[in-house]
Amino acid sequence: MIRRPPRSTPSNSSAASDVYKRQIVYREKDVYKKCDIKVEGDNITKYSLINGSDAIHIALYNDKIFIAGRETTYDTQIACYWVVDNEGIHHFRLGDENEVSSAVGAFFKNDKYFVAGYSNDPCYWIIDAVTYQLEKKVDLITDTYDNLNAGAIQIFVDDDNVVYIAGYSTNGLHSIPVYWVDDGSTIKKFVLNENLDGEATAIWALEDKIYVSGQYCSDDFETELGCYWIIDDNGIQENTFEEKGCRINSIFVCY
Repeated sequence: MIRRPPRSTPSNSSAASDVYKRQIVYREKDVYKKCDIKVEGDNITKYSLINGSDAIHIALYNDKIFIAGRETTYDTQIACYWVVDNEGIHHFRLGDENEVSSAVGAFFKNDKYFVAGYSNDPCYWIIDAVTYQLEKKVDLITDTYDNLNAGAIQIFVDDDNVVYIAGYSTNGLHSIPVYWVDDGSTIKKFVLNENLDGEATAIWALEDKIYVSGQYCSDDFETELGCYWIIDDNGIQENTFEEKGCRINSIFVCY
């Protein structure tokens, strides 16, 4: 299960055409560093970030590499993002040292870089993908449970600029898969299954339907079961995969 700190959550924007990017960890002077490797043809370029950092989500947009993740210090973790362009690597913080935060998932829309994560509480950030500057932070607190243990994992923006966020909250007993919808005036949270100890990992919206992937613990809490939900005017349809230990990290709908 993704809990604080979250695990990597690749999405449909994690790979770009014929460019393959992956992440490795190497040890140098007893300090772990995260690096991003770009392989294009026979050429390999290594981009070193900063000591103690985690690159969680990577995407290519307008020939620039955007990386969402976090810095890890002795006391906390701080949400941040990097942009790799022709001038080098640019590093920006989204959180501060007084809170526990992380950037987890991202989506691009109209030259905006939408980043989902948490900053003590579930939230998302809107960043100008041209100037790299933070424009807005949106908190996703809809009830007291979102203050206890909740986080945003992945984000999607439709053509009407409605923002959909997949993640997890709690019912006071265990974590539950949820998603939020921000239409610009109100933010609403929807519980996918209150009886599941799980989380929603990715989300997509198309033609009055919402598609959400995720996973939950089995009844014996010894393994994970992958699932996805389809939400429309008729309610929530849940689909579970039979294979134990299955985790669904991404969902994409063709149109």
